[in-house]
Amino acid sequence: MINSFVFILSFGMCYVQILLAYKVERKSSFIQSIILCFMTQVCLGAIGAQILSVLHIYINLVSMSIIYIIIGLGMFVFSIRKRKIQKFLFDRVEILSFFIICIGVGIVFLRVFTPDILLAYQNSDPAAHFEYAMKVVRTGRLSTMYFASLYNALIIEIGQPFVATINCYKLFILADTTANLLNAFMFYCVAEKICESRFAKLCLPFLTLLYFMGWPFFNYAIGGFVYFGWGVTIIMYVIYMLIELEESAEKRHRIILWALIVIGCFCTLICYMLFVPTLGVIVLCSFIRTVKAKGIRTDKRKIVI
Repeated sequence: MINSFVFILSFGMCYVQILLAYKVERKSSFIQSIILCFMTQVCLGAIGAQILSVLHIYINLVSMSIIYIIIGLGMFVFSIRKRKIQKFLFDRVEILSFFIICIGVGIVFLRVFTPDILLAYQNSDPAAHFEYAMKVVRTGRLSTMYFASLYNALIIEIGQPFVATINCYKLFILADTTANLLNAFMFYCVAEKICESRFAKLCLPFLTLLYFMGWPFFNYAIGGFVYFGWGVTIIMYVIYMLIELEESAEKRHRIILWALIVIGCFCTLICYMLFVPTLGVIVLCSFIRTVKAKGIRTDKRKIVI
């Protein structure tokens, strides 16, 4: 139980430091920032887990707490040296959209798995992914494509002191739900970036839920292809950073964005490597367009296509 609280505390501390770290002069959208900073943190944590694995250190709540403490301290030192923190823009439409998406995905969760969090998957894939996560819990070792199993395992470990062993599958379902909620949020962030009219932005939460009820719903509630949900989410994270790169005029900010793009590409590799060729083409095309434009901004919608 102590390990669970220590991990939550270290994760939260790291998250706050990443969120407040100075990134760009203009104000950033608060809602988009809390989603993107969370994605950045889990990507950095996955890289940290790989380092622990190479050093033959067991992956568990304690070792991952140390990783997040190190990252958080690094961000804190960075903020102290810059003597600045990031400023945020609080958009009422985005805040309302955030809660609409949460409520929509929450309703789907309750309808499919019920408040008792019962098994409702239609095939055997979730069982395999649950086994991958439990293998990390039991052995502290990572597989080749370990991104999903790492965070499924961490959430299971956090909840184990509070549930019976036979009910650990409920923690797996909650972990998978969290990943798919992030999927919906990342779609919203990317869509918000390319929508220009106020009316379109007002419709975005409902468009996001419509998107979620397509392939993501099948993947989440019927198929249970766990790494698909995480993989698509990371790809959308990279696409968002590519759009930001197109819009950014600050050299320092562009360096940060390129670093995050590389991190996102690596995390796609360790999540579901079959997505890597597609993501590689997206990044390459964006890079070629940027070089040809020589600083001239291009249509960000073409990046998404």
